[in-house]
Amino acid sequence: MTSPRRLFLTLTLLVVGTAGAWAQGKLHPSHKVAEKYLRAIHLHQWNEAADLVETQSLKNLKDFQRRYLLKAPTIGEEQELLRLLGLSKISDLDPLTPREIFIRRGQAKTKRLVDAEKHVAEMKKTLVMKTLGTATEGTNAVHVIIRKEFASESEGKGFSELSFISLVKEGTVWKISLDAQEPKIFNLKPKK
Repeated sequence: MTSPRRLFLTLTLLVVGTAGAWAQGKLHPSHKVAEKYLRAIHLHQWNEAADLVETQSLKNLKDFQRRYLLKAPTIGEEQELLRLLGLSKISDLDPLTPREIFIRRGQAKTKRLVDAEKHVAEMKKTLVMKTLGTATEGTNAVHVIIRKEFASESEGKGFSELSFISLVKEGTVWKISLDAQEPKIFNLKPKK
């Protein structure tokens, strides 16, 4: 379910971002990275997706995963989460790189599918994406809205959804930010 904040941001970007993109007649070039990332996620190509994520987001994800496991409500839930990540204890996270954590989390999603091979085949066959708009935020951040459509022939249904992807510049390359949409806390008064 979409949070009211995310819905508001998406609708605002849709109105402002697409109007700006249409008026200019072009999209920000980073939208291709966002499309490539979404395609990799939907096709369960976790290595390819990890390559597109910025370094700091991956580090933050590893920290989040550790905290999440430490706060698991029950030992059973902790053990199930560890099993899905291919680990036996929380300290097994330590030697893994942030990239490996991202990939293992993705692979855990793939494992939960009833028929992963069939799912990926249907996605390859039916997934269509269209970038509706981009909006820049300063010189190092871009937000992209993408309409995704895909079908599940086995269920006899088609699906359509919007994705809101944020990118940041890492050096000279645009990368996916897993953190850009998180709420930020800032001081109202300037420091003296």
